[in-house]
This record gives sequence, structure tokens and C-alpha cells, in this order.
Amino acid sequence: MAARQMIGVDVEMAAPGSALIWNIDTPRPGAVPHVGQFELQGWVSPRPGADVEVGSVQVCYGAIVLCNLTVAIPRLDVTAHFGAGNVARNPGFRTIVDAAGLGPHYDLDVFAVTRSGDRVHLCTLRGRTVDAPSAFVETGRLRPLLLRTTGRAGSTMMMNALMAHPAIVGNDQHPHEVRPGLYWAHMFHVLGRPAAYEEIQDAAGFHSRMNLVARNPFWQVGAQHNRWFEQHYEARLRDFCLGAGEAYYRWIASQQGKHPTFYVEKYSDFPVDSAYPDSLHDNLAYVFLVRDPRDVLVSMIRFSDKRGDREFGRHAAADDADFARSFCVSFRRLHDEWRQRGQRAALVRYEDAVGNPASEFFRVLEFLGLDRSSPVLDAMAAAARSENKAHMTSASIEQSVRARDDGRFAALVEIVSERLADVMAALGYA
Repeated sequence: MAARQMIGVDVEMAAPGSALIWNIDTPRPGAVPHVGQFELQGWVSPRPGADVEVGSVQVCYGAIVLCNLTVAIPRLDVTAHFGAGNVARNPGFRTIVDAAGLGPHYDLDVFAVTRSGDRVHLCTLRGRTVDAPSAFVETGRLRPLLLRTTGRAGSTMMMNALMAHPAIVGNDQHPHEVRPGLYWAHMFHVLGRPAAYEEIQDAAGFHSRMNLVARNPFWQVGAQHNRWFEQHYEARLRDFCLGAGEAYYRWIASQQGKHPTFYVEKYSDFPVDSAYPDSLHDNLAYVFLVRDPRDVLVSMIRFSDKRGDREFGRHAAADDADFARSFCVSFRRLHDEWRQRGQRAALVRYEDAVGNPASEFFRVLEFLGLDRSSPVLDAMAAAARSENKAHMTSASIEQSVRARDDGRFAALVEIVSERLADVMAALGYA
């Protein structure tokens, strides 16, 4: 299978502001970075006489903050050019931006954040990747099957069904949120990359922090000894992380009496973390499970009210209308990720899985290349119906369809209908 290989990063500078001056030194336009990473280096300072102070620099992927950098690096060249006293004392910033898993084309916006909380747009970084043959081939290993979805979209039903297949293994502990594969992928994602500026500065003291293992401070972008790290260290770390995840699921399979081809993990509401497995694995398969977003929102509110708390990020919203708007952003992101995954992903609509489970499960198994005989489909359909009653907000799975008809939530349903009209049309929801 092909892997994503970065072919360039273009830099589009923002228009100069009245309060700040800045420059981006790297990446240079068209630069070809290391795999899915590139170095971001520059400086930002108040203009002479401006009554403002820069607190940090943020690198954002849409609404997600990928990096939050302290502006504290001395820049003697900047001081010499503008004169001491005309720029901030230490205006520099530097880090490694990890863009693995963000898709074939992505925009990252860089902002300066002032002490008063204002954000000033500095530039946009436009990354481009292509499919390229991978130098690493996983042979004889279990294939990861990732279920990507939102909360309250039927993930328990789908996990039960998938794990009922003799060739799919998973941790069957409800609510199916044990994700060791994610842990090992995260380890590789972090340790298998060169050190950022802050980590390089900590080379003398990293060993004193007993609760944290960070990137190797001696593996640095542009360092002469990088070849060994890239050719040997990455491969050894990859083999260790793959082996650890493999051993866990092989053990689970032995307890379940299975000889699996896939292991399955549920990834719900992980907008950035869901990119980690792409860094480690070259043979991923995805199932995207969606439900009418209007029903999802209503179910989220019903479920959190039933439990007497405010789950799914509802606690962070000013009110339920604000929660609905935030939910729309997350749902659109899931839709966009499905489109980006292309042929590696199968799409399942909750309503179709409820209405005709045999047909939907047949289609998923055909996508995975697994046995889809009648006994297997019957077992999966039976497992899908074994929903935990305490986890439900409707009397039955069938009655969970069209939760949006509950008139108490009409105003919230209207927010979703307006903001996700194009997404719902693309997914077949009128």
C-alpha cells in the first residue's frame, strides 16, 4: 500500500499589521521536509512604540491548536537590523510542526497571541503530499481496523458486530475504549521524530523527569548524524511499537479462541490523535460510522441528562446552542476525514445498519476481504442487537432513528440543519 509522502510546503505571508512586525525564516517556499514534519522558525515583535506584548505563537489546523510556542529565543540578527530597544529582547520562536495524517492538501495558520489575548495572523503554511511506495511493508501482522465515528452514533452496536466476526479481534469490555494500538502509535509518533527546539535545549536535563519520555534531544533537524536516526532508529522503534500492539491482540485472540486477520479499535472524537496510526502502520483500514447529525445531537443531550452530567464537551459550552455549533464543527471534520481516506475507508450509516444489518455488514466484510457467509452475518446481526440498555436513550434501536422529532430540541435541530446542510446532503440525509 502507498504511504503519504510530503512534497512541499508553501508559505503565504499575511498582510503587515499596525502593531506587530514579523518574519518566517523556515520553511522556505517549496521546501521538502522530513516525512510529515518540517521546521518552523521565525520571529515576531511589537512595532516600535506599539503598546502590545507578544505572549506566544500558535500553529492551527482549523480550530485545532497543533503547537503553542513561547516567543523567547534571542535573535541577534533582528536586533542588529532594527536596533536595540526597537524590537523585543528575545523575539524568536522555533519548533517542529508534525503534519502527519492531515491529508493530501492542508492549510496551517500561524498566529501571534498577545498578552491581552488578541490573535494576529502571521502566515498560512500550505502542505502538499502524494501517494508514494512505502519503504516499510508489514508482513504477517494483524491489520488495524479503525472505527471512526462520533459519540451517540451507534459505535457500541458496530463494535459488537465487528468483534463477532471470527477474523476480527478486539477488547470486548464495554464501552470499547481500551486502545493500546493508539498508545503504541502515539509512542512512535512522538519518539520517531526529530526533537523540537525546546527539547534540544533540554538535552542536559531530560533524564531528571521520571514521569515523561519525550523526543530524543540528540536527534535534531539538520544535524549531521541524522542519517543513522532516519535509517536505523526509526525502523527499530517501529518494529518495537508494532510488536507490542501485535502481542496484546494476539493474547486477546487466544483468550477468545480466534485466529484473526484484523484487530479493531474505536476512535471517536479524536480529531488529531486519529492521525497517529498513519505514522506507524502502512496497512490501515477504516470504517466510518455516521448517523444523522440531528439525531446525534439530540441523543447526546438526552444521554448526558439521563446520567446527570454534561458529556461530549457540553460542559465547555455556554449553552446548548453553543454546544450545537461546536458539534457541527466536529461532525464536519469527521466527514472531511472520511473523504480524505479515500479507498481505505468504508462508510456505514447507522440507519442502514439498523434497518438492514445483513446487507450493511456484507458490504463492510466485502471491503475488508473477509468471510461473509450467512452464519457469520447472522452472528454479527445478533451481536449488534445486544446493545447495553443503560447506554440507550430510546426504547429500542429501531426507535432511536429520528430522535430529532422530539419537539423539545427543535431550535437545536435547526442549527444543525443550517450549518451541516451540504454535509448531510453528501451523506444522504435530507
